[in-house]
Amino acid sequence: MEKTQAVSVLKRDIKRTDKWIPSRIYRNSLELTGQILRSQIERREIYEILATYPCCVYWSEALLARILGKSPLFVLNVQRQVRKLLKRGSLERDYLRAVEPSFNSEVFISSADDSISNGQFKKLKFYRNKGLWFMELKLKLPTQGRKFRWFTVKKVVPSKMARMLTKGAKPKAPLIKKEWLPSGYEIFRLVVPFEVKVDLPKIEEVEEIKVLAVDLSPGESRLGLAVVVEEGRHSRPVFFTAKRIMRKLERVQRQVDYLERKIDRIADDIHATGSKAHRFRLKMRLRHLYQEQKRRQRKIKQLRKEVLEIFTDWLVEYARSYGIEVIAIERLNFKDIPDWTSSKAMRRFTQWFYSRVKAKLEYKAKLRGIRLLEVNPAYTSRYCHRCGRKGKADRLSFRCECGTYDRDYNASVNIGKRAVGLINSIRTGKSKSLEQGSRDNPARVPFRQGLASWRSLLSVIRISKLKAYSNVVEVSAMRLKRLFTWTDFHDYGYG
Repeated sequence: MEKTQAVSVLKRDIKRTDKWIPSRIYRNSLELTGQILRSQIERREIYEILATYPCCVYWSEALLARILGKSPLFVLNVQRQVRKLLKRGSLERDYLRAVEPSFNSEVFISSADDSISNGQFKKLKFYRNKGLWFMELKLKLPTQGRKFRWFTVKKVVPSKMARMLTKGAKPKAPLIKKEWLPSGYEIFRLVVPFEVKVDLPKIEEVEEIKVLAVDLSPGESRLGLAVVVEEGRHSRPVFFTAKRIMRKLERVQRQVDYLERKIDRIADDIHATGSKAHRFRLKMRLRHLYQEQKRRQRKIKQLRKEVLEIFTDWLVEYARSYGIEVIAIERLNFKDIPDWTSSKAMRRFTQWFYSRVKAKLEYKAKLRGIRLLEVNPAYTSRYCHRCGRKGKADRLSFRCECGTYDRDYNASVNIGKRAVGLINSIRTGKSKSLEQGSRDNPARVPFRQGLASWRSLLSVIRISKLKAYSNVVEVSAMRLKRLFTWTDFHDYGYG
């Protein structure tokens, strides 16, 4: 079923019998149903191939996705589903019998409103009174009498949103997002996207050729590494780690796996028992376990998002403290994820981290007027940054004839050198493309200055935020205990 045909095809089978439902919601419901059906058809195709050839379950999801022409994340999700059925010894060839997909009618997503002030179901207005910003939200909701009625909510605008409105940011159509609290309760949060005008420097207009080169290596030992690279020299490295959060992530993932095994056992008991009362008690127990599992899965999502937010904030703040206008990273693809031999939780975190970090870093860098530059990732970890010869990478070490270096440090310097060379070629008019070759020129020894310490970071970030960042993502150039001792000694109101 093609995307453009979903509404016209489903109209013949799903009639609009309740005339009190607006036509826009009716069309949106058909579009959403078409999206669900398309995704289920795609899942079925992948599932039937894996059920016919079970050995493909243990293939790389990137390789299988290229063969099938599907999304790697989609293939990975179906692979996990089939692995679970193989462990239970009940692999069903028919997808509909094995999975029994169902449609949850309690949740409905509508894209009907595309206007902020004249939407059919949501209207939002901002106004200023006596120096304060206020907002008026109108929602059109169904009532018990099968009629729609407008409800109005007026509130003071939060300080962050007020600062954006004062600076001239343009609000867009609002969204209402359903969120689950750690306590298990659900809330509805109003999300207002803003259009902000930023001045990004062009490559040929960069005043000083100095880049912050970042090599990502999300794992238990570190998240990434950054160096400042200039023409012919580079700084000492700084390592970003999140060991405390990673240990917590591992612990929560073990709890999820334990609940998964428990759910499988109870599901088998439900099919085996002949007593209706016993089956009812087991179903109630199964419902409770599903809720506990979802609560812990939401915790994993929250921890991953927290690490990503703070890590990208660190990179942008380091660039600001050095006055750097360009951050250089490798051109990331899902298939380029390293094959970590760590636990299941770390592998899942790595896959998620790689797929999100570029978009988040680019968004935050734009807000600060910093450009994100992607370079060719070929052989950044195989050639020596100092002599230019090919070396050998062994886990986190890189060995060359001229010495032994940290693998990520060697790669980050090569990334920075390619970015500097690319900027030079664009400024001189020799290249208009952002493509870069895979070989680099040898670099001179590092200059003695390392990356910005916490004292210099105080010029661009508040000390309270600095301490909050360090509690989540630790930085090798800044020891958390030393920071706490210093802030207690100097009375800033936070000790």
